[in-house]
Amino acid sequence: MLETIDQRDVYYVLLGFAFLGLTLAPAFSHTRWFNPPAIYIGIGALVAGLGLPLLSPLDGEVGNRVIEHASELIVIISLAGAGLAIDTRASWRNWQPTWHLLIIVMPISVVAVTWLGVWVGGLGLASAMLLGAALAPTDPVLARSVQVGGPGEEEQHAKVALTAEAGLNDGLAFPFVYLALAFAANGITSIGQDLDAWLFDWLSFDVLYRVTVGIAVGWGIGRFLSGLVFSRIGDAGQGAVNPALNFLAWTFVAYGLTEAIDGYGFLAVFVSARAGRHHAPEDDNVTYAQKAHRSGDQLEAILLVLLLVWFGSFLAQGFGGEGLWLHWTWSDLSIALLLIVVVRP
Repeated sequence: MLETIDQRDVYYVLLGFAFLGLTLAPAFSHTRWFNPPAIYIGIGALVAGLGLPLLSPLDGEVGNRVIEHASELIVIISLAGAGLAIDTRASWRNWQPTWHLLIIVMPISVVAVTWLGVWVGGLGLASAMLLGAALAPTDPVLARSVQVGGPGEEEQHAKVALTAEAGLNDGLAFPFVYLALAFAANGITSIGQDLDAWLFDWLSFDVLYRVTVGIAVGWGIGRFLSGLVFSRIGDAGQGAVNPALNFLAWTFVAYGLTEAIDGYGFLAVFVSARAGRHHAPEDDNVTYAQKAHRSGDQLEAILLVLLLVWFGSFLAQGFGGEGLWLHWTWSDLSIALLLIVVVRP
């Protein structure tokens, strides 16, 4: 039957039903069995089962780039949304649980995953460190169910801490990524080896410079664009009809400019959203932030559906004798279970 049907039409129908499911999510949000990510992954598996053409990172550079930038886009949109959502002003006292999660818990998580990678997964030190840097941070997209609801809504201390941590730790995990790359470039296979030759460069550039640039550019962009949006010629002063466009403009400018000068763009996006909330006029702050946050939420949800449908199709490919499942081992399962149950439950 599929031979006589344009495959694009099948994709339109499946994605249409997937997007329709987003509109029904609030009605079923308190139902335990309703799990949208699982449903979208199932739709993706159906796509693979029907034999429709699929995009795979294993096929070459083009597929790799598309998936990489799609994932990057959904993360920066989610980070901007997290920055807008929090009403509690950032300070050492107000965000103390967040600082504990970032300064203590995340490095311990990186070390724990690195250890698992070396001793359970049989990886080299550099590869294990890279795995730890990638898996230790809280994912800002999939952690949405334990974050604050949005601007102007009642906030719980635990949810503020988790939202702020999810917004900051993706950017603050990058020094560990570059540490892993430094291990690989310098042939470091154990912690006991001589680190003096390159350690200063890593600390000064990958840690101090890039973190500072991410924070400084994010703060500057947030303050500047906040002043523009709430000026007489800005969107808030002209009826607030373009919050989605401002949300994207804010996010892309902060990310692109920071990355262009080798700062951490993920960090800049979150900081710019926080700076915008902090410096916006009190009277219009929450109202406009609610509109922008709602726009960001919808954009994130659309991209998340597309990504999860693709992920489901990629997983299902393995059952046909190709793809991810060929590389699966029992040590991978052990690491995954320990991550979920012990390291970051």
